[in-house]
Amino acid sequence: MANRYAFEAISQTFQDIMDNQLPFGGKTMIFGGDFRQVLPVVKRGSMRDQIVTSISRSSFWNFVKILHLQQNMRSTQDIEFSQFILRVGDDLEDTVSGNFIKLLNSMIIPWESEHSIHQLIDSVFPNMTYRVHDANYMVDGAIITTKNVDVDEINEILILKFLEEEKVYTSWDSVEDDNNNIFQVEFLNSLCPSGLPPHRITLKVGCPTMLLRNVAPELGLCNGTRLICRNLGRNFIDAKIITGPHKDTRYFLHLFL
Repeated sequence: MANRYAFEAISQTFQDIMDNQLPFGGKTMIFGGDFRQVLPVVKRGSMRDQIVTSISRSSFWNFVKILHLQQNMRSTQDIEFSQFILRVGDDLEDTVSGNFIKLLNSMIIPWESEHSIHQLIDSVFPNMTYRVHDANYMVDGAIITTKNVDVDEINEILILKFLEEEKVYTSWDSVEDDNNNIFQVEFLNSLCPSGLPPHRITLKVGCPTMLLRNVAPELGLCNGTRLICRNLGRNFIDAKIITGPHKDTRYFLHLFL
């Protein structure tokens, strides 16, 4: 997904440091990715813009040796899904109505108004009300969407399934030295930049959360770390890591209010 200009800038930097005009100053670089998946994201760009910024269009691409991975390690327990993904990537799957690909019946929940959302949740998290304190249960499933508005809707439904009392946390909604009140509170509260949580977050004891910043990587608190809330204070969250080498370690995450 990375823009080729980022790689070329790094290559130029290594060339200057090593005083060597070979790509990356003669150092061996390892890249990982699949062009059949997500190309570089170009804001308001066309497909051509995405292809032009791909690493395969870099000046050093002729020096790259391609190693092909043959087995999908994430789908070893689901051969049907694994083969389906490979057919899609190789452009061998049949299409309908133009460029649309029909999903497998085992992957589909028919749309029947908002009831289908609850059916999806029950399918991914069965008997959730009685297993909210089971960390392994929380790790086994996840619901992924393409839009933040859908994430917020599903989160609101899920948080209601937790029996504990809810705790609401809000972000800072004022601007320093804004004496003329140029930035309205309603406007500030509506902002949700990429990589940041919404203005208002509702949590309950037992609900899973995810860090969006590198707080203390050496302690396992980094971007993407998944935790479960064990206690909710006014200006802190007592949470336990539920994945990785620091699993079951508890930390106090302080909030700035």
